[in-house]
Amino acid sequence: MRQPAVSHGFADLYLHGATLVALAPTFLVAVGVIAPKLGLMSEGVGVGLIAMEWAPHFALGSVAAGFFGVLVAVLAGFSKFWLRALLVLAITTATLFAYVYDREVRQPAAVAALSLR
Repeated sequence: MRQPAVSHGFADLYLHGATLVALAPTFLVAVGVIAPKLGLMSEGVGVGLIAMEWAPHFALGSVAAGFFGVLVAVLAGFSKFWLRALLVLAITTATLFAYVYDREVRQPAAVAALSLR
């Protein structure tokens, strides 16, 4: 049997980390929205900085982590790691679609509603 190019231990560790990186934008948005309501930070910092500026940057980083996760899964034995690699890509894709929807569909509609008043 041929030796994999990447060890199973490294692939397991990397895919766990890539899953955390893929979930990080969701946690940032949650903290950015909930913390100002609890009085832990101002709304400008919570929603404006953390949720609307930092989280999209983490989402783009998670795209790279997801693609490298698929590469690591292929090199370590795709039959064992394919599900976790697919999970990382699915979480990243859902997060990016949510940001595109928020930026392109929801926000212009809110601006249009305000301009009609």
